[in-house]
Amino acid sequence: RTLRAAQCVRLDSVVQEPEFDPLAAREIGSGACLLAPLVIDGRMRGVLSALDKVGGGGFSDADQRMAEVFAHRTTIAL
Repeated sequence: RTLRAAQCVRLDSVVQEPEFDPLAAREIGSGACLLAPLVIDGRMRGVLSALDKVGGGGFSDADQRMAEVFAHRTTIAL
């Protein structure tokens, strides 16, 4: 979804998301997930991902904004 829409995606449970392999998600112990696109010159180049927020729970709006800032700065560095 992040790659198709080139937008940040925030999920509370990767295990329940049909686009993720549930076996792989369980193996790495992923619950919450935050994905931010890396777009350079209008083209998708990758995805910045954060899994399992420290302290538990889902990612917040502030976490999403921070991921978007990190993703943007990463594209500048690339």
